[in-house]
Amino acid sequence: MCSKTFAFETAALTPRFGVKCSGIDLRDVTATNLYPELRILFERESALLFRNQEIAPEDHIRLAKLFGPLEDRKSDERGPGAGFEIPEVSN
Repeated sequence: MCSKTFAFETAALTPRFGVKCSGIDLRDVTATNLYPELRILFERESALLFRNQEIAPEDHIRLAKLFGPLEDRKSDERGPGAGFEIPEVSN
C-alpha cells in the first residue's frame, strides 16, 4: 500500500518497520526541504529505502550530516593523512 502523506510516496518494507520512499531526489534534500519529513519517517519507521539514486559523494555526506555526525568506522585502519571515504552500498 502506498501513501502520499508526504511530498513523496512511501510503501511499507515489512509489516513491522521500514518504508520505501519514491518520487524523491536525495540531491534536493536540505535542512528545510524534505529533511523534516524524512526525519519524521526515520523516527517512526527506523529504516528508509531509496532506490535508484544517483548521488555524488559530497551530496551523500551533506545528506548524512543532516541526520547527525558521521561515524567513521575505519578511522583506526587508515594511515596518517588519509581521508574519509564513503563505503559503497547498493540495493
